[in-house]
Amino acid sequence: MATDEAYRGFMDAAAGVSGDVAAAVLTPDLKKYAEAAYARVQATPLADATLMARLAWVMERFQDYDASTNLLERVVAVRPDDPAVRRQLFGLLVARGRLSEALATLQ
Repeated sequence: MATDEAYRGFMDAAAGVSGDVAAAVLTPDLKKYAEAAYARVQATPLADATLMARLAWVMERFQDYDASTNLLERVVAVRPDDPAVRRQLFGLLVARGRLSEALATLQ
């Protein structure tokens, strides 16, 4: 099992890529790692909201929208005044067609 530092490093690095680089870097093997990280944070109380928001971004890139939504909702619950996290959740909900929930994140 990877250490907490390894998970943190993975999420920091993975959240920093986009576009064509993301497609090349976010491989099936890394998806398994992201899923392991997600399972690990699901079993613990929210300790690092920034880390969880980054993991949500990674899970979204792997098209695990339920996991991404779950993580972002947890982050918004503890950081309700963070506009960046609210925008991230808003965009994800809009993309999933959950418009009324998306609008509620703006209030």
